[in-house]
Amino acid sequence: MRKTQLIDAIFVEWDRIWGSKGFDGTSSEYNWLQHNYGISEEDDVRWQLILEHDADELADEDREDHELMKFLEDEHAVQQFLQQLLRCYRSASIAYLHTTNSDQTLPLSQILQPSQVTDIYWIRAERQIGEYPPSTERGGKWLIFVPIENLDETWEKIRIATENGELGSSAKASTAKPNQNAANETQKVICVYSYDWTNKEDVMRIRNQLRHLGITWKIPYKSDDDTYSGKYANRGAKRISKYFE
Repeated sequence: MRKTQLIDAIFVEWDRIWGSKGFDGTSSEYNWLQHNYGISEEDDVRWQLILEHDADELADEDREDHELMKFLEDEHAVQQFLQQLLRCYRSASIAYLHTTNSDQTLPLSQILQPSQVTDIYWIRAERQIGEYPPSTERGGKWLIFVPIENLDETWEKIRIATENGELGSSAKASTAKPNQNAANETQKVICVYSYDWTNKEDVMRIRNQLRHLGITWKIPYKSDDDTYSGKYANRGAKRISKYFE
């Protein structure tokens, strides 16, 4: 995924999280962001500096910071930072929502059914119980393709299993919003993530749990690196599955 694509993808996640309320940069919001996504105030400041550098709007004091400029002008370092930031944003399903009674955070996965969502591409669930290794550069996911009419029922099973710590770090389901990467308009996909595709024992443990949830047909496993590289079946990519079980 190119730098501009990473930036666009991060903006999509930003809008999903903060919605029309927007982000004010208060200490409580930063604490919330750190707790739910593992993104610190320092990470957010660095993200803003990348945007300012690209727009040639850096403050003079920032331009005089040699260590900062060394980072901003290192394309590889910036690319790695943006990739990790995007992974953090995509690792959780929490949005900063407000109710009429009080301010609180709610898991989107518990208030939305994917077939009824038309304004965002994905809804997500994250592990709530037990420990699981953080995502690595070798992260990936099982891809479960289901007919649209079975989407909500299948997602509910996977959401609960994910939050109960029975699968990997997180899962997401495609929604009713049309997606140009979709290979089949009559189906939707549910992604179940693991931290490292080379850890076959963990990958297959998750696959066995999915069988217990009724996913008994063969499904592919795709690395995040192949996704970030734009490798999709509907674009002609071949043999992109790490596993097919």
